[in-house]
Amino acid sequence: MPFITSIETHVPELSYSQDEILEAFLRLDSSAVLAQKKLSFVFKQSGIERRHSVLPDFGTKGRTTLYNANSWPSVSVRLATFRKEAGALGQQAGKLALDRIGLDAAAITHVIAVSCTGMYAPGLEIDLIKLLGLSANVERYAVNFMGCHALFHAIKMANAFCASSQNAKVLIVSVELCTLHFNANESDDAILANTLFADGACAIVVEDQPKQGAKAWSIAKGASVLLSGQSEESMAWNIHESGFLMRLSGQVPNLLAKEIEAVIHQFLPPELSLADLRIGFHPGGKRILDLVAKEIHLGAEALEHSFAVLRQYGNMSSATIGFVMKRFFDEAMGIGSIQNLLFAGFGPGLSIELLQIKSTHAV
Repeated sequence: MPFITSIETHVPELSYSQDEILEAFLRLDSSAVLAQKKLSFVFKQSGIERRHSVLPDFGTKGRTTLYNANSWPSVSVRLATFRKEAGALGQQAGKLALDRIGLDAAAITHVIAVSCTGMYAPGLEIDLIKLLGLSANVERYAVNFMGCHALFHAIKMANAFCASSQNAKVLIVSVELCTLHFNANESDDAILANTLFADGACAIVVEDQPKQGAKAWSIAKGASVLLSGQSEESMAWNIHESGFLMRLSGQVPNLLAKEIEAVIHQFLPPELSLADLRIGFHPGGKRILDLVAKEIHLGAEALEHSFAVLRQYGNMSSATIGFVMKRFFDEAMGIGSIQNLLFAGFGPGLSIELLQIKSTHAV
């Protein structure tokens, strides 16, 4: 049975309060006063206190490297910045995950790079092989452009690799540089994206067998659900001449809330109920978390780790659920104790990914 044995995260050194980022946008964006008032209102209702970025553009004394009021960057400039910055961020997360369990980089048999905010070839997975000192024979994979739930797909891939290959050790590294894709326009989509998104990386190790006595998570079950109704265009991510453009409808929270309880109940085995689980939901936004908490009838405290990650880091696309998972993984737990956990995330489609985890100590 495959096990998650290590989860670590890393963020850029540059950190900005939500107020600082708002001030930067008000300086950069020459749109109408009405749009600026809308931006200010959405920022203050976001539930986010700080965000991290690889860019120095957002501080009160910051210097402009990518954004300015007269000319916002092209796709090629944004992607060149991603290629320059992503490897180092992913390297730090990967090293932390390996060091946590004392695993030699040369022992990794598979590496999976995850991102929806940048692509190039040779890709991030090859950069990680070189930066982390992985074997030249490591099997390498990339999960690209799948949005905020991409990490779920990578975990299920790693689970399959370990289930089918004895002594498999899979390193997953998600790197998202969302702040490279801000846009200056008055659309609600742009305003929401500018309000929510941030940069960060996470790394997860999945092994066919954990060390004796070590904390480990077994992956009990996973599922993908494509929501019904007119939801396909409510969340989308398209490459345009001017940049990566997000379609993020204000109806997304309602669409998720409408179906989330039924989706979870259909997913869980009969012997488990929501009250039996610790729950981590992708913090796509405060309104989403508020509505989900209401619909699953457990209160906001049931999603405390999701709210905390949103507040401290913002939405880092696919890497964000890794930050939520780490908070659970780091919690103290006695030898022999078992916890049932449920993680859920959403992405373009509109689709939901789910993982049921059993948290225990190996014996």
